[in-house]
Amino acid sequence: MHVSVKLYSILVKYMPENAASYPIPEGASLSHLIRALDIPEKIHKGLVVFVNGRIVKDLDTNLADRDEVKMFIAIGGG
Repeated sequence: MHVSVKLYSILVKYMPENAASYPIPEGASLSHLIRALDIPEKIHKGLVVFVNGRIVKDLDTNLADRDEVKMFIAIGGG
């Protein structure tokens, strides 16, 4: 099973070389993908994740073959 991964902002350094078709195990969740990309756990709560154009808040959500996953860090300010 493969997903497309797009990372923005400070997450770009975790972008895999094969981001257009990143292999994950059948039934893998967003949480599994995030760990596989070595994104530090301390920033998991600040992640904003989209799967196929829809925001997903539950990192235990399972991914499907050919899903498009986009992630960035929520930044507050004023």
